[in-house]
Amino acid sequence: MSRTDWGAFPNAMIAHTDNTITMHHEYLKAKSGDINSALILVDEFLSDEFVAKIQKVIIGYSDIHILPVHAEEMLGRNKILMVYALALSEILGVSMDLNIVEAERAYRTILMALVGC
Repeated sequence: MSRTDWGAFPNAMIAHTDNTITMHHEYLKAKSGDINSALILVDEFLSDEFVAKIQKVIIGYSDIHILPVHAEEMLGRNKILMVYALALSEILGVSMDLNIVEAERAYRTILMALVGC
């Protein structure tokens, strides 16, 4: 499987560094499926500057969809990506597609715990 060429569209846009959100006291609860914790995280970490950066990138594209690639974690279904996607969908006025699910686990949380992150 290969990715279609999207021209100048970026592969990724970083909203914040890992250590800022993963150190938050609500992070593990949100990652484990607590919707209220996810709402708190997104409220605190989704900045106006990042939203403006996304708006600049999507200008000129007519069919934009937000895809929250949700994953089943060891403790439950991670709600962070879903809440981020919902917020971006509403702010940017674009649709959200819920049909993409992570097929294989990355195990980053376990790895971060092992290396002391």
